[in-house]
Amino acid sequence: MRRMPRTRAVFGLAMGNLAVGTAAFSVVGVLPMIARALHIGEDRTSLVFSLYAASYAISSPVAVAVSGRFSRRGVAIAALTLIAAAAIGSALATNFAILAFARVCAAIGGGLFTPLAAAVAFAISDPAQRGRTLALVFFGFQLSQAAGVPGGVILAERFGWQAAFLLSAVLALIAILLLAAGLPARIATPVPSPRQLATAMTDRRMLLAATVMALHSGGMLVVMAFIAILAERWGAHSGIVVLMFGLGGIGASLTAGTVIARLGAAGFRRIGIGAQVVLLPLFSLPFIGVVPHSGLLGWLVLAWAFLCSGVMIGQQFLLLTRYPDQGEIALSLNGTANYLGMAVGTALGAWAFGMAGSDSLGLTGAVVAAASLALSIADDRRSGRHFPRL
Repeated sequence: MRRMPRTRAVFGLAMGNLAVGTAAFSVVGVLPMIARALHIGEDRTSLVFSLYAASYAISSPVAVAVSGRFSRRGVAIAALTLIAAAAIGSALATNFAILAFARVCAAIGGGLFTPLAAAVAFAISDPAQRGRTLALVFFGFQLSQAAGVPGGVILAERFGWQAAFLLSAVLALIAILLLAAGLPARIATPVPSPRQLATAMTDRRMLLAATVMALHSGGMLVVMAFIAILAERWGAHSGIVVLMFGLGGIGASLTAGTVIARLGAAGFRRIGIGAQVVLLPLFSLPFIGVVPHSGLLGWLVLAWAFLCSGVMIGQQFLLLTRYPDQGEIALSLNGTANYLGMAVGTALGAWAFGMAGSDSLGLTGAVVAAASLALSIADDRRSGRHFPRL
């Protein structure tokens, strides 16, 4: 594949992840608005995201396995089309049930696109550039939190919460155009099958690595799912706080390739998980009687995202290196674990919120993050070998 077509393809895949990320997390920034508009409690509104995450977790490996014999370009475009349609459906929702159904459809599209994008990016890259290419494709996901989600909040404040979902629909349509023009119809990636999926489900090493990701994401979502509520509690602007998270994520993506090259993917992953264990308790400062300045939340979120949100990049590099013939299935199971962790983390956060208030969220998430760190150490030891750097 020549350099220019490859560059266009990587840009299109990154744009697709921008659409997926905006569709996934747009609800986070407008959670209080949706709760008021649909006349439901804020803790129950968080279930809209839990439902998305659970639907992604269940559908992703099955969708990837069933679609394995089709053109990668065609599958990518179909997945983004479903996301765009679901986003429009979310914007038109007049009650909780309609919104929930639309979110399930968006999750199916995202669960199909994201592992496919990573596998294609890995396949079309030179071996020495694979870590950096994965970081660039994942950069679109981080950009969604820096620009897509905050942009949705700004639009929602001006035009209503529905505008946040319509923004993700527009981004998905743009990504479709880019991929239709820049992604080759035939790409040499391992073609997954239902049989490979069944085999992967019994691979203990793969499941252990996926559990590490599930716990890391779960700890993050205990706090992130309620970030708009925390912003109100701390006297901060939710749009600015979400923007700071996105900016930190962009920094993580831009530096991930270099850090992985120096420390290796396993070391990169462990540092990100360990940093979360240290930082999450700071979100519970009011719980122990410390009243922080309202501006502190944004800077805390920035550091948290920069150090912790790039763990997925290192995780993807590890899986694609360990399982070169099952890359897409491994990534799909990892995506399942990631979103299952998000669903459980959001539900756990809702429980902690209901039991002890928003000030307990950081401590709750830190416990989950500590479990992820312990399992990541066990996973690295069990692998029995060092994985190549860039």
